[in-house]
Amino acid sequence: MKPFFQGLFSTLFALLFFTASLIAQVSIAEFMADNKTTLADEDGAFSDWVEIHNAGGAAVSLNGWYLTDNAANLTKWKFPNTNIAAGSYMVVWASNKNRTNPGLPLHTSWALSAGGEFLGLVMSDGTTIVSQFAPTFPEQFADISYGVLNGTNVYFGTPTPGAANSTNSVAFVADTKFSHKRGFYSTNFNLVITTTTSGAAIYYTTNGSPPSPTNGVIYSTPIPINRTTVIRAAAFKSGFEPSNADTQTYIYLDDVIYQSTNGVAPPGWPVSWGTNVVNYGMDPDVVNNPVYSATIKDDLKAI
Repeated sequence: MKPFFQGLFSTLFALLFFTASLIAQVSIAEFMADNKTTLADEDGAFSDWVEIHNAGGAAVSLNGWYLTDNAANLTKWKFPNTNIAAGSYMVVWASNKNRTNPGLPLHTSWALSAGGEFLGLVMSDGTTIVSQFAPTFPEQFADISYGVLNGTNVYFGTPTPGAANSTNSVAFVADTKFSHKRGFYSTNFNLVITTTTSGAAIYYTTNGSPPSPTNGVIYSTPIPINRTTVIRAAAFKSGFEPSNADTQTYIYLDDVIYQSTNGVAPPGWPVSWGTNVVNYGMDPDVVNNPVYSATIKDDLKAI
């Protein structure tokens, strides 16, 4: 091999080695996408945040690097001329404020979605992804952070922005899913509720109260829905944080239109309010009026 090509090969090899070493030492260590009370920014606002960690033995310039929450736009927000010291942690606020003054708190031009999305740290070439949560990170919860512990992505019950990640990891039961969407119905159906967490138990209520192992009914078979019904459901598993309570309302318009017996008060409701006329439910004079009766269901759907 001629000296020129030997030198070129050596230069390319050194460049690739340098890039690989940066990828190995700089990463997104932790982030929070639903910051309620954990950490306030310089304005006193509880903005989302992303923590960058330099695990290497030398400082790294982040000048021209990028943070993005969009895999199709890797150059969404650009770092100013700033360094991250060896072994240190840098908190970048994901706040929509777009502040890039070196030496001052940094804020991206976007905020994180607690529902889950892509998150990536990209080198200055705009294409080399150094660290990422892809294709999306999972659903996030209030004041619970998410990041890397011993090479595994976990939730942290004790967030540590600007410091080494806690060993206090927590696990969440996957959200409940319903076979039918909320809305208006005129035909009966069987409602199926699921969670992807193996071994989890689903509890549900029909009175609007939060479901739990001590309140509600354990789900075992599909639920027959044949009238206006409000279903609240959550999934539970020992050693896990429960899912949030999901609510689905199925409205049968016949129930709405004819929801009481001749205006009589339901059990426990007042039969009169002083001299006021009490007429529970929809007024039969309206429901049965030929001017409205043919279109009243569509009228209700249009509200």
